[in-house]
Formats: sequence, structure tokens, C-alpha cells
Amino acid sequence: MRARLAVSMDRMVGLLGADPARAALAPAIRAATAPVLESDAFITGALVKEPAILLGAMGRAFRVGEPLELRSTVVSPLGADEIPVLGRFTVRGIDPDRHQAELGWMMVVDRPRLARSIAAGVDDIGRRLAAAGPGVDGATAPAPPEDLAIDFDDRADFVLDTATAWPIRVRHVRRVSSGPASREDTLELVRIDDADA
Repeated sequence: MRARLAVSMDRMVGLLGADPARAALAPAIRAATAPVLESDAFITGALVKEPAILLGAMGRAFRVGEPLELRSTVVSPLGADEIPVLGRFTVRGIDPDRHQAELGWMMVVDRPRLARSIAAGVDDIGRRLAAAGPGVDGATAPAPPEDLAIDFDDRADFVLDTATAWPIRVRHVRRVSSGPASREDTLELVRIDDADA
């Protein structure tokens, strides 16, 4: 994963360097993003994302009508600190004949702390870009936006085998938005012998 990230970074910096108007920014971009790409926590998170989602409901005791709350942290995307998160599992239904249970998952982050962390990261990148000086055309790095409010929504639907506790199907949706920009990632995992069911 680290090697692939290095290749991606080389390509991006190469494209910047090939553009006379942005060539001066290429070293600053590399320097600003290097700490994130060299972070063990970032690499680990990238490697275990799918297994963590797939197995996230296992090893826990669930009771109908009693949501299970889990408090944890996630690594800030533009900083070295960790952001508190709150997750909640809810049993939505049980089918005893098919030995299946349906679970819902929802996670929220500490939005003010996430915004502060990202603002600090953006400020750091801005300082590095400013230190690189203007590009060939005299352009300088834009100032970071004043409002870095982040909306983060993480949800998943699990179908578990109640006899073995192994997941049968998982659908995970993550929505992240900031101002007018937004992104939605969907991941669906299906047990091979249940794919046609």
C-alpha cells in the first residue's frame, strides 16, 4: 500500500511539475502530504477498511430493543490527532427460520473537533505552499476557507447468520460533505454461497 501511494504521489507531482504555471507548487504539495502518506495509522486504515466493515458486527452481544453504543476514535484526515466517534448498532429484525438477524449501524463524529483538526491541516498545507512562492504565472496558493464545517454520515446494514455469527451480507454507505462539495462511497459485500439468494 505504501509503495502504491508513493507511485500515485509521484504521478500527481509529475503532472504539477510539467505545468509551468504550477511547477513551483509541486515540491510543497509533496512535502505537505508526505506526513499523511507516511503515517502508519493511515496505511493501516487503508488496508483494513473492508475487513473492518465486514467483521464490524461480530464479537458483540446484541439484544432486541436495546441499541448497542460504541465509543471510539478515528485518525484525522489532515492531522496527527484522533477524532472521537460514536457508533450504534440496532437489531432491526430476526428470522429464526432462516437463522438470520438484521442489524443497522450508524456512526457520527465529533464534528467541531474534526473541523478544528482539518482547519489546522489546511493551514499547515497553506503555509507550505506559501513558502514555495508564486508559480510562474505569479499565482499563489488560495487562502483556506473560513468555514470548514464537515458533515459525516456513516451507515451500514448487516445480515448475520445467527448460527455462526458470520456476516451474510453487508451494505455500507459513507457520505462526507463540506460546503457545496460532497462525496458518497458505497461498499457491498455478499457471502459467495448467498450471492444468488
